[in-house]
Amino acid sequence: MDITEFAAVPAITAIVYLAAYLIKTVSASEKANRMLPPVCGIMGLILGLVCYFALPGYLSADNWVTAAAIGAVSGFAATGINQIYRQAVKTANMGIEGEESSDEEHAG
Repeated sequence: MDITEFAAVPAITAIVYLAAYLIKTVSASEKANRMLPPVCGIMGLILGLVCYFALPGYLSADNWVTAAAIGAVSGFAATGINQIYRQAVKTANMGIEGEESSDEEHAG
């Protein structure tokens, strides 16, 4: 098994993440935001099939069903990465606000 066979999963995840970010930026509606996880899964599924048929050997899959599953999971992973990023930023912002309020308490 070659390292290039594993490169498809992060590539699909990155492409889906960027596409979802673009969709979220362009569409400010709440309905579009709620539809992003299934859309990411479908985009990943399609990219998995494209990799399987257009780039044989690039995706580590024995058949098209496995390729579709790998793609879908990679697409859903993009949603998870987005949630991890949002929680990290939220936690960091809460930490900064907490430090400011504790500094004010010590000054008073």
